[in-house]
This record gives sequence, structure tokens and C-alpha cells, in this order.
Amino acid sequence: MRRLRSFRKYIHTFQLGIQTAVEYRANFVLGIVGSIFSITILTYLWTAIFDSQSPGSTVFGYTFQEMITYTLIAAVTAKIIQAGFEYDVAEDIKEGGLNKFIIRPIGYLPYKIYSFLGSKLIYIVVSFCLIFLILFVLNRLIQVEINLVNIGYFLITLLLALVLNFFIFFSITTIAFWLENVSYIFEAPKILLVILSGGIFPLDVFDDTILSFLNYLPFKYTVNYPVDVLIGKYQGMELVTGMGLQVFWIIAFAVLSKLLWGIGIKKYIAIGG
Repeated sequence: MRRLRSFRKYIHTFQLGIQTAVEYRANFVLGIVGSIFSITILTYLWTAIFDSQSPGSTVFGYTFQEMITYTLIAAVTAKIIQAGFEYDVAEDIKEGGLNKFIIRPIGYLPYKIYSFLGSKLIYIVVSFCLIFLILFVLNRLIQVEINLVNIGYFLITLLLALVLNFFIFFSITTIAFWLENVSYIFEAPKILLVILSGGIFPLDVFDDTILSFLNYLPFKYTVNYPVDVLIGKYQGMELVTGMGLQVFWIIAFAVLSKLLWGIGIKKYIAIGG
């Protein structure tokens, strides 16, 4: 009975996340529109680079069609997985907003997870419509192949990437327990992680030494890996291994988040919230 009540609380939190997304849907739309400028520049850049090559050539292992598809889909993917809750958590820590969760049966971390996933539901639906539109247009313009199986795998890896990115940023957010001014702490990782995740360009643009290092980090599995799955660069065991690594990093950062939060909340209670 107690588990059922807890489950209902989580569902209610999930629904609140959906309501928040509906209320602030304009922010997501503006974010996509704001990306058009950088997407346009990158598209022209890659077009110019491929025009300088012989027909049918690949650049960094991508054909022209694959590179343009990557550029457009990566921009949308980066917007979908965006955390966006860092400042809310920091404010709860600084302003005493955690007090109500200390006495409630629902913990703060589960509350944030369900709220985050609920807020992303509408974004994912809208984004998938946008992705299908992009693929349809690219199919007409530059003969990009539309593979429904790859789209299905992309959806799975995207959902895993969403959860992984949540725990990465939640881990970073816990630093608010120990630092007064955390705004610069949040912004620096955001910029860095967009690059390291492949949100601007494929990680294959780096040389082999850097690329081999990046392959051991979790950030690749938030943008670069899902988009490459959509393009069809991962098949068979490589695809399964990639998903396995996503799950591994989710577990690792979930444990880290819980550990850091536990240490931080003890400090919070010790000083009286």
C-alpha cells in the first residue's frame, strides 16, 4: 500500500513536469529557432568542405549526406537532452527549498527525475516530428536514406542519453552545497559538454589520440552516439555495446549523484537548512 502511494506521488510529479513543459513550451521553440543561425553556418561550412573534395569523398568518415544529417539532428538532440534544472536545484539549496522534502515521503532526487522526464515528454514528441520533417526534406534534397529501424534504435538511445545527461548535471549541481556562487560552475561545463558530446560537430573531427580518450568518457553517449545510430554507423554488437555503455554510465552517475547528494544534505541539515 505504501509503495502504491509512493508510485502515485511519482506519477503526479511526472504530470507536473508535463504541465511545466506546456507552460514554458515557448522556451523550447525559441531554443530551436536560436540554433538555426549556428546550424546554417555549419551547413555552409561542411558544404564548402565537401565541394572542395572529389565527388563521393568522405570527410572524417562521413559522406556529405551523413554530415548534413548529423549537423541538423545533433542540434535538435542537444536541445532535447538539455538539463535546465541546475539553477532551480541551486536555489532550493541556497533558499531552503529542500526543507519540505526532508519531511516528505518523496525524496528530492526521485522528485527531480520524474519532473525532468515529464517535462521532456512533450519536447520529445515535438522534436521527433521535427526530426521526421528534417529527414523527409533531406531525402528530397540530397537523397538521405530514411531507415525506420535506425529511427527506432535512435529513440531508445535518445531516451538513455536523456537519463544519462540528467545524472551528469545533477552530479554537477550538488556543488551548490559547498559553493556560494555557482553560476560560472554551471555555464562552463555546459559549453564544454556541448563540444565533448558532439553537439556541434562529430567527435571524429578530433585526431585519433583525442578521439580514443573521448571514447572512454560518458559525454559521447549523449549526442554523438545516438545521432550516429540514426545515421546507421552502428550495427550489430557495436550498437548493443554502445547501449550497454550508456546504461553503465547512467548507473555510475546515478550512484555518484546519490552519494554526493547524501553528503550534501547532511551538511545542509547540520547547518539548519
